[in-house]
Amino acid sequence: MKTVRAIVTAALIAPMLLGAATPALAGDLLFHADDGEAILANFDGRPYWELQAYCAGFHGATANYWDKKGESDKARASEAAGVSALNDAVKQLMRDRGVTAAAAEKTAAPVVTIGGRTTAESLRADGMVSSGRWNYWRSFCIDARAAYRAAAR
Repeated sequence: MKTVRAIVTAALIAPMLLGAATPALAGDLLFHADDGEAILANFDGRPYWELQAYCAGFHGATANYWDKKGESDKARASEAAGVSALNDAVKQLMRDRGVTAAAAEKTAAPVVTIGGRTTAESLRADGMVSSGRWNYWRSFCIDARAAYRAAAR
């Protein structure tokens, strides 16, 4: 029950943290709950770039976890997924707001940090168990990427 409560709490609190860190602007391509899976529902109205930036942090922290375990192939795969998510976030910010890549990276950085910290805390708390918070965020990032790919066409 403790794990379920932690997962639900994480799902409810993360959008508030992101909203405080990065308000959506009028030109941002926004996620709408009917665009994706139920796991994304609490992120309704958040910018797609923000979901991708969060997942960049998730993948970065996961890469660090694998690296510490000596799993270099898994670490490289997680790092590549993180770079891809960050590139998507930066490209979308550039499109949405007409900013440079450097400005987009600066805007995305706090969200990447939140994603990385949340993931690192999850990994410390319960590792990669199927009922754990890390697995929730892994599923979230899979669905967020699919929803983004469909919307950004």
